[in-house]
Amino acid sequence: MLKKTREESAKILLPEKTILSPHHAPIFYNPKMHFNRSFSSLALGAAQKMLKKKFLVLDAFTASGIRGIRYALENSLERIVLLDANPESVKLVRKNVKLNKLKNVEVVLSDFNYFHPREKFDWVEIDPFGTPAFFLQHIFKIIKKKAIVSVTATDSSSLSGARPDPCVRHYASFPLATKYQHEIGFRILIYAIARAGALYDYSITPLASICRAHYFKVFALAEKGAKKATNNLKENTGFVSHCFKCGERKVSKLQIAKCSNGHMMEHAGPLWIGKMEDKNFLEEMKKQNEKNDFTYKKQISKILNLLLEEVNLPPTFFDISQFSKKLKISSPPIESIVSAIKKRGFKAGGTHFKGAAFKTDAPMGEIEKIIKTLIA
Repeated sequence: MLKKTREESAKILLPEKTILSPHHAPIFYNPKMHFNRSFSSLALGAAQKMLKKKFLVLDAFTASGIRGIRYALENSLERIVLLDANPESVKLVRKNVKLNKLKNVEVVLSDFNYFHPREKFDWVEIDPFGTPAFFLQHIFKIIKKKAIVSVTATDSSSLSGARPDPCVRHYASFPLATKYQHEIGFRILIYAIARAGALYDYSITPLASICRAHYFKVFALAEKGAKKATNNLKENTGFVSHCFKCGERKVSKLQIAKCSNGHMMEHAGPLWIGKMEDKNFLEEMKKQNEKNDFTYKKQISKILNLLLEEVNLPPTFFDISQFSKKLKISSPPIESIVSAIKKRGFKAGGTHFKGAAFKTDAPMGEIEKIIKTLIA
């Protein structure tokens, strides 16, 4: 039996089993990804503004069709293709397209890696179960010379070091279980996208990247050009070297053997050491958010503001608990720490990765001195 539900602009029919148990139903719909879909719809609108055109969009792994249907309803697209390998999903998606009275929508039954479209896409969306690693290369076979790739990874435990073996197998990178492990995982994912693109002479520029709940989400501009792809990897590939004795970390193109105290360091990577966001793109997303009345409008605004803070800050963040434990103190407010660090002439700001954390280019010793002055 099908039941009707609604998410923002979209009305969708779902099997009763899917509503009762989203993770154990033949047709998948996860209500917890509502925020992700809203954020993504805003990103699509911003990307069309950036490239000054209406997009031909592919929503692979469309399942119930909710994401693609929302894309079509909330953005003025040239056309969208909703793709899935599950025949039951495709039947349901056709009903949902009809329910929302959509035009310029094509529903296709196919495995993503065997899908060879007549036209190449401006935007390719992949949100598979678990790792997207198996599908990254095919994205770059079916996009235009300048396009947007939108990738969701729900294998955050592997990428972040809780389950390192799958990360090594799927991404050919070593994770590291540090206090900032989610950023390490994120940078491994972006590197994997960049590496897959380079195989087909594409460079990537991350536009927005968010870590929320159990997933990582990356939006990146892909541009064709062998030389640019080579330089892209050379400039943005490196390692995070971390000392588990003193907490010092260094980000570099090469692994750093010892910390400043002479301790041996452990290493995460290869991974992306460049920027994970683009300021102009985020500003356009803010404008798009103000125009809409999404359920998560306030939360999206907060995330975008934090991402804008992070744009010009260095990789990795500091969890305030590591200083509290080491200095045996109660933590000062993050805002006070950031303000004090800035007064010393360093860069500093919050991070969307964690509330009780901050980013800065100040060295560990200087941060400790600043925190001590705040509690004196």
